[in-house]
Amino acid sequence: MDKSTRVDKSAIREDHRRRRLERRADGGSSPTITARCWDVITEAHRTSRGGAITAVAAFQPMRHEPDLRPLTQWLLEQGLPVYLPRMHDDDMEWVRAGSSLLAQRPARVPAPPGIAEPLPGDSGTVVLVPALAIDPGTGLRLGYGAGNYDRFLSGRDEPFRVGVCFDDELRELTGESHDIPVEAIVTPARVLRVGSLGHRGDIG
Repeated sequence: MDKSTRVDKSAIREDHRRRRLERRADGGSSPTITARCWDVITEAHRTSRGGAITAVAAFQPMRHEPDLRPLTQWLLEQGLPVYLPRMHDDDMEWVRAGSSLLAQRPARVPAPPGIAEPLPGDSGTVVLVPALAIDPGTGLRLGYGAGNYDRFLSGRDEPFRVGVCFDDELRELTGESHDIPVEAIVTPARVLRVGSLGHRGDIG
């Protein structure tokens, strides 16, 4: 990728950061992530992976991110193992989630307490990935620039990747060789399946 593309990506990132800061302190319209939404994700996973979901990697929302805590709490009530990320040096590690970890929305980078555990990396795992923007045609996502999720997902083809952003953050993006696309998208209003050959399908 040439320098002009990198500059463009940086400008888009700053624009979306500014838009998020302009939202209300509660993140605007947080997603109503319900059992129906999860049913749609499960069906997309079943179509792609051919089996049941056995573990979920979620995330604690920072101040201006969509709030996945209702979904995470519901998944815990269903008995599914849920993991939350934290950074250790330059690596992402995972902590098994419990209801006590969902009580507050972290203002800064979340660092949930607990003993780090390996995240299952098989086809039964769903990884919910935060993004500043996502291309609904290709699944390319714009992160915060640190590359944490791209590094973690690199070489892990089995987990089903679901990007999370706001509805007005769906847009065309130009990717780099290290970018890992998502396979479905959750917004406050809907769930989208990234279609083959760059076509989009609205599945929720």
